[in-house]
Amino acid sequence: MEVTYQEIYSKFYDQIHNTKEYSLETNVLQKFIQTEFPRKKIAKVLDFGCGTGNHLSSLAGYAPELYGYDRSQAMLRKALENFPTLSFTSDFERVPKNLDLVYSLFDVCSYQVSRANLIEYFEMMASKLGNGGLLILDGWYLPGVRLSPPEYRERNLELGDLQVLRCVTPRTNDSYQTTELAISLVDKSDGRVISTEEHLLRAFTMKEILDAATVANFKEIGFRDGKNWAEPLEETSWRFMMYAIHSG
Repeated sequence: MEVTYQEIYSKFYDQIHNTKEYSLETNVLQKFIQTEFPRKKIAKVLDFGCGTGNHLSSLAGYAPELYGYDRSQAMLRKALENFPTLSFTSDFERVPKNLDLVYSLFDVCSYQVSRANLIEYFEMMASKLGNGGLLILDGWYLPGVRLSPPEYRERNLELGDLQVLRCVTPRTNDSYQTTELAISLVDKSDGRVISTEEHLLRAFTMKEILDAATVANFKEIGFRDGKNWAEPLEETSWRFMMYAIHSG
């Protein structure tokens, strides 16, 4: 039986990203909201592109209603295995409306490679936010990405007795502001390629994000450095963080 990349990737996902400090990142999220929107009450929260649920689980106790949405069934199976008490779905219609906060981290925005995709992405999140609801997201920032383009990377992984080399080869198209990441998983015991997949991501200008967010009825739009939310977005920033209020 053929095993898909997503099925394998979901098993290695937490190991690949084991240097991410999910609790620290969600603490930054909470502190940002408390500082910039001190009067906002957060009761219903959606993680748009939740992966295996690590960010969402770190928010337990922050809000009474936590929801995770992801298109990948393999990721959601892992999320439900790890956090069975949380609510995850791949059916966006099942996500409740009138949310207070939608956040979309880990470059989910940059997977929207066309303007139509980007607008649809904002409109999907807008459709679930209540009037005055808060949106927070991040993605690749074009000026910084052009200063420091993605490079080839390798990572050793283990799953039981299986030892795997994960190789990521970037191919950048400056005309389209995109980078194709060719990802392969290689069995180190015999050099056999277990699975391959290509991810296409786009780096955005501030204007492109502003325009798409405005179409989806977001206002009070602001930007910060994606690595340090306390700092302004600069030309050298590799990622942006955007926040906005929904006017529905």
